[in-house]
Amino acid sequence: MNNTLNIALCSLALASGAATALEPLPGSKTTVLLDSTTAWDGQPMSYPSGPAALRAEIVELAPGAHTGWHEAGVPAVLYLQEGALEIRRRGGQVLRLQAGAALAVPAHELHDARALGERPARLLLVYAAAEGRKTGVALPEFEGGGPTRVGQ
Repeated sequence: MNNTLNIALCSLALASGAATALEPLPGSKTTVLLDSTTAWDGQPMSYPSGPAALRAEIVELAPGAHTGWHEAGVPAVLYLQEGALEIRRRGGQVLRLQAGAALAVPAHELHDARALGERPARLLLVYAAAEGRKTGVALPEFEGGGPTRVGQ
């Protein structure tokens, strides 16, 4: 298995509450990226109901590029592989991450992420979804306030 898939599977296992570790085998090493029951806003994580559907994706943002305002439709694990990232949340809160940082992304939390510095930001997102549920919804009309369409 390649490293990205290994990281995705480990992240998903941790995000799903399977935080009990196996005894390491000789010649192996495990690095815990995230072990949390709460999201970046301090609220408990919850999963959508229905048949499970997993999605893992790599997002690359050029220096200064941003995702645009959006919401994750389901909980996710974000692992910043390279670069630096700033996440602006509704209400003005700002999270700044460096390569190697991992965090739990809550569903229905409006945010915009931007690559900081001179290097691209490369992040792995692993979504714990339910079959047929969107992993995210773009909200380009949002500029710092107002209601959202997802989860209401």
